[in-house]
Amino acid sequence: MAIHLPVPPVGAKVLDSLPETMTDTPIFHGVSFCEAVDQAAHGRAHFVTAESIHTCRWVPPVLGFVEPSSKFEEDIAPTLPPGTAGVFLALLANFPESWEPDVVIVKAAPEILSRLAEMVGWDMAAWDYVEEDRIAKSALKRLREEDRSWRTKLIKPFNNALAAMDKIPGFKKATILAFKSEAVSAAFEAFISRALASMSVCRNSLVIPYLSGRFNISYLCSGGVTWGGNYPFHLTSGWPWKLWQRLASDVDW
Repeated sequence: MAIHLPVPPVGAKVLDSLPETMTDTPIFHGVSFCEAVDQAAHGRAHFVTAESIHTCRWVPPVLGFVEPSSKFEEDIAPTLPPGTAGVFLALLANFPESWEPDVVIVKAAPEILSRLAEMVGWDMAAWDYVEEDRIAKSALKRLREEDRSWRTKLIKPFNNALAAMDKIPGFKKATILAFKSEAVSAAFEAFISRALASMSVCRNSLVIPYLSGRFNISYLCSGGVTWGGNYPFHLTSGWPWKLWQRLASDVDW
């Protein structure tokens, strides 16, 4: 029986330069990369470039659009190589025939992503990025070992609370205004990088699989819930194209 994905997977192509063709494909403009992925999952193919992100201070250095110029940006590693021109995002069916995605971004409940990991083999996961005492970059160890540490117990109620607050009039707008500040972003990052997930879609689901050639699974970060249109009980993951091809015949969406 095929595994059903509740959210259509999104293909991501990292670009050294923007193509001279595809002039009808828009450039994304919005709050964050996770918002751009959410729009792509709803059928809107687009490019994310250095001019795309209006709020999230994590995205430009993570995606290699800028050279790190502060301690906050230097601590964001790993990142795409500086000088990256853009990232193309689209449903797999909407990819140009001449292209293949570098990474497929998949969001689903933890039990579904664990099944996909078992099908490919846990040895194909990005274990080099797993931190013993943190879940900022990866949930791999916690999922495989069914860990119940205080961090994994905290993240579910924290994300549920964010999802509830997101329904309060003005809450999302307030977060957008606040996190335009690097000082606010840096202070928040100092907390979440120690206790919760950080950069769950941009770094953990794109950059780490892209650099390592291995899959990664991550809890959702605060931006992923507040700005990215994600369900708080889902996790996010990234699968290099060669690994995804081993799964494609066994999933539907």
